[in-house]
Amino acid sequence: AGNSLGGITENTREAMLLCEAAGYEIILIETVGVGQNETKVYDMVDFFLLMLITGAGDELQSMKKGIFEMADAIIINKADGSNLARAKAYSTEISSSLHYFFPQPIPVLSCSALENTGVDKVWQEVSSIILKNKKDGSFLKRRKEQQLSWMYSAVRNMLEQKVLNNPSIKKNLKQLETKVIKGEMFPLTAARSLVRKIKS
Repeated sequence: AGNSLGGITENTREAMLLCEAAGYEIILIETVGVGQNETKVYDMVDFFLLMLITGAGDELQSMKKGIFEMADAIIINKADGSNLARAKAYSTEISSSLHYFFPQPIPVLSCSALENTGVDKVWQEVSSIILKNKKDGSFLKRRKEQQLSWMYSAVRNMLEQKVLNNPSIKKNLKQLETKVIKGEMFPLTAARSLVRKIKS
């Protein structure tokens, strides 16, 4: 992911297009280091599957909206061995807490990748929800919204690069940073002075 937020790189969408052009119908995007507000990947997938495990601090997050309101489904992995009972209890806990936040229930399933149990059920749930979304039109609507999100994201990135790569801006950037850090200049004032240096 490099310096990109949201658990994906800036070129993830392009990589997906290449995979689609190569004939792949199912493409899995695995995020890295995703936090409660790092949900950039939501704007590029047809199905947002949130994977959790017990004993990793995720229990503390189950009462917060954040990334949970983006999820189309939630799975508790590593539901095996001595962890099976904890995983089932955690699954029940999340289902109960989400009930208070969201009018539409979010499916919460448990599985074990190690023992290959529950994985088929997870995939059936994914396929069922995608089929439902295609029938009610929300699938196509989401894809159209994602195209607009991609466009505006690209605009923001291009503008940022145009500002930061501008020779006159580069020359004074460190000086402005120092002034902002020392409290000698208000951040918005510094930002406006940078933007004014851009020539069309």
